[in-house]
Amino acid sequence: MPADVDQAFIRQMQKKVEQELAAKERECIMYWSSEMEKILKRRHQDLASMENDLQRILTRMRNRLRQL
Repeated sequence: MPADVDQAFIRQMQKKVEQELAAKERECIMYWSSEMEKILKRRHQDLASMENDLQRILTRMRNRLRQL
């Protein structure tokens, strides 16, 4: 019987971890999506200013990846 309990507990924990990972991924994508929307909403004077904004967000993403 303890083996069944252990298997049930493991399945329950796996499901919980998967749910938490999905929630974190959703959070992350929503954050960066909102950052991109901010760039799109700006009225850029020229292509260079838009490229600067995109480069800035890429730098932030790379910095975040390095921290993780």
